[in-house]
Amino acid sequence: MTRIKPGFCMRLVCMLLLLAAPAHAHHLWITQSEGELGIARGEMPDALESYRATAVKEAAAWDSAGHALPLTRQDRGARVLFRTDAPVALATVRCDWGLRVNTTEGKKLIDRRTAEDQGLTVIEAFFSTQYSKTIFADSPLTTAPTGMLLEIVPVDNLLAATAGQAVKVRLLFDHQPLSDTVVHFGHRRQARTDRDGIAVIDVPGTQAELIWARHRVPVQGDAEKNFILYTTFLVLAVK
Repeated sequence: MTRIKPGFCMRLVCMLLLLAAPAHAHHLWITQSEGELGIARGEMPDALESYRATAVKEAAAWDSAGHALPLTRQDRGARVLFRTDAPVALATVRCDWGLRVNTTEGKKLIDRRTAEDQGLTVIEAFFSTQYSKTIFADSPLTTAPTGMLLEIVPVDNLLAATAGQAVKVRLLFDHQPLSDTVVHFGHRRQARTDRDGIAVIDVPGTQAELIWARHRVPVQGDAEKNFILYTTFLVLAVK
């Protein structure tokens, strides 16, 4: 009979715990007030967390006619703002949060070497990148892709949806439909995309809505990381 090493058993148990844990992600969204777009991280809508301004790599905004708007960046301590002279209908942002590890003691926001120097058992290491798109008002881009690497694109106009109405969204990775992937929405609800990248969800329509998805891309031959974890958020501003 083949004997299983205790270390392997511990690793297997830890992996199962990670897979069984409820889906959670630090939310990334954009606020708009008096010509300023604020990059917000934390738990929507009010639990804001500080972050490194250097993690915010790019942002873009469009008006209700679908025209791109010029943005002026302002780093204010642990927050990044973008100023614009016109009302924004839709805005996007990309943040590179850097290296993380999953360990036998949970996820840590450090790299593999630091974790091992601290005596932690690393299960896997990864690089975290997040994208976010916030829709403030209707525009030609409401149901069109903006070009983010991982993006949720409404098939139906979510702004026109009534409470409880079933609507479709499409998940794209590198401009192609991403099939068999979980899309999270509402209060711990989820749907899985079909072969065309489409998931059917419903929009409660009473508050700011958050729809999000993750996608792992394995990395070979890299001592620092096993995969890149992409997360994308689609946010509907409060109606």
